[in-house]
Amino acid sequence: MQMFGMKHALLLSIFFVSSLCNDRPKIITNITPQVVRETGENATLACYVDNPEDYVVSWVKVNRDNPSDQTVLSFGTKLSVKNPRFLVTATSDSLVLNIKDIEFTDAAVYQCQVFVSDTYKDTAPVELLIKHPPKIIKDIEVNPTPAVLNSTVELVCTAEGYPKPNISWKRAGDALIPAGGNIYNGTVLKINDVSHQDRGIYYCIADNGIGQPDQRIVNFEVEFPPKITAPRPRVAQALDYDIELECKIEGFPAPQVSWYKDGSQILNEGDYSITNTATINDVTNSVLRVITVESSQYGDYVCKASNKLGSSEAKINLFDSVVAVYPWQAFARN
Repeated sequence: MQMFGMKHALLLSIFFVSSLCNDRPKIITNITPQVVRETGENATLACYVDNPEDYVVSWVKVNRDNPSDQTVLSFGTKLSVKNPRFLVTATSDSLVLNIKDIEFTDAAVYQCQVFVSDTYKDTAPVELLIKHPPKIIKDIEVNPTPAVLNSTVELVCTAEGYPKPNISWKRAGDALIPAGGNIYNGTVLKINDVSHQDRGIYYCIADNGIGQPDQRIVNFEVEFPPKITAPRPRVAQALDYDIELECKIEGFPAPQVSWYKDGSQILNEGDYSITNTATINDVTNSVLRVITVESSQYGDYVCKASNKLGSSEAKINLFDSVVAVYPWQAFARN
């Protein structure tokens, strides 16, 4: 019985509080709907109130991204902030906030507040949106990074602006986007089954028709083991002439390149000169110049490349020629 009485009292209390909430009067009868402006224009926000002369009516600026960040702009028609662009006027049924020469920082939610009693205030919001050009707010994200072969990777580009910017993707040289076509629309560019052909420069472009589009680039790197090709696997040269042996290496991270003959590593000194030149698309040209060819230098040369993902090698055979091979930069040393 005592338990029933306690429950009954609790229910009565809830009902009483609910009744109080439902009985609270709505003093604000209407408010200006959402307002969209460009910088430099003016905006008028009107809050319509029953008998405004009976209440304290205020305008409060609320940060949309952080609602707890609020600035009281006025009490009645008196401004509480010093800003010559702001003016509050009153009519028989409204309190009007006028904003001149709008700036981007004016974008916010403006709340009309009517203080009905010590414990209750009636409120109504109106959002002021400011048209402004798109701005990509941070560098393009690559998830996960580093990208590896056969994985799935997402390139993420985030922009702000009003109207909301459209995000599109392109590749340098109008190369095909892995998702298909030359242009892809969307904040996230998803690349499935990543291959080394997917690497290169990608452009994120944000456009909303206001001002100029914004753009960011990312050099999308894909880690893969070295691949070696020898443009001329057999090279001829006469005695006492120089000759160059060449191999092309693809790989990322950049591979370490070395040359061997008869199992011994060739050093960049004496009768040999080694030049490694990095080019675009993670390609390295490695050239071994054999200086003043001697008979002992004929035979097989091995170009080796390795990085953390693996290694590869290519063989080039240098053999004797009765006639000097001038087209391949051979010249006599007399």
